[in-house]
Amino acid sequence: MKSSKITFILILCFAALFKTNVSWAELSVSVTNKEGNPYTKWAIDNAALDTVYIMNANEFLKITNDGTATADYKLKVSSPGLWSYSTTTNENQCVLMGIFAADDPASYTPQESDFSTMFDIIDPQGSIAGKSEAYTGHFQGAAPDYDGYSVAPGQGRKLYFYLKTPGNIQPVLQEQNIGITIEAIAH
Repeated sequence: MKSSKITFILILCFAALFKTNVSWAELSVSVTNKEGNPYTKWAIDNAALDTVYIMNANEFLKITNDGTATADYKLKVSSPGLWSYSTTTNENQCVLMGIFAADDPASYTPQESDFSTMFDIIDPQGSIAGKSEAYTGHFQGAAPDYDGYSVAPGQGRKLYFYLKTPGNIQPVLQEQNIGITIEAIAH
C-alpha cells in the first residue's frame, strides 16, 4: 500500500535582534538548494509504508548564517499533520531525523547509519544542535564541522533529512505535509 505523496514544507523562524555588550546583533538564516535558489520543500512521490527516505547529495538544504551573530540551529516539527514522531514506526507514527554536514564542495550522501535515533530525532518539542568530540551532538554528522552549533556569520551548513514512513496510515491520506522550523538561536 502506498501513500500518494509526502511533502516537507520548511517554515523558517529567525531574524531576531538582541543586544550584546557593544552593539545590536542580528540572527538571520537563509535556506537554499544546491543551485543557490530558495528551498521550500522536499517531496517524496508515491512513498511506500515503513520505508526509509534520505536526502541525497542533490537534495540537501544549505543553511547560511546571514546575521551578524554566531548562531546555534534548532530543528522542530511545527506542522505535524496527522502523524506523530518517535524513534520507531507504528500506525500514523514516523521517524524523522536530521544531520548537518560541512558546507564544502565535496559530494556527500549520508547513509542510514549516519543518523541516530538517540541524537537526531526531529519532533514538535525541538532540539538545539550540539557538538561533541565523539560526533554525538544533536544533529551532528560524523566529521568535523558537521554540526549546526556555533555557526559564525557568513558560514553555511548542509542539512539532510531522514524519514521512515509509518507502518500503517489511518485514514489513508492523499498527501501528508510536515512543516519543519529551522530556528537560529544566539550562541
